[in-house]
Amino acid sequence: MWPSRLRHTMVTQLLNANADLVSIQEILGHTKIKITQGYSKLSNLKAQKDYFQAMEIVVAKTTIRQLE
Repeated sequence: MWPSRLRHTMVTQLLNANADLVSIQEILGHTKIKITQGYSKLSNLKAQKDYFQAMEIVVAKTTIRQLE
């Protein structure tokens, strides 16, 4: 039970620190990304931050296209 919990904690902490899921997959030695995803739990703060970063990019690209 403890090794599994440790993996869950490690993956969650790495994701919350903006680590790439594919990099985490490599670290854990998983052959399939879905296995790595099963260990992950994003915090609401991380999801919110990712959303706002993505929306900034979308708005910037939309603004540039409108100016052309």
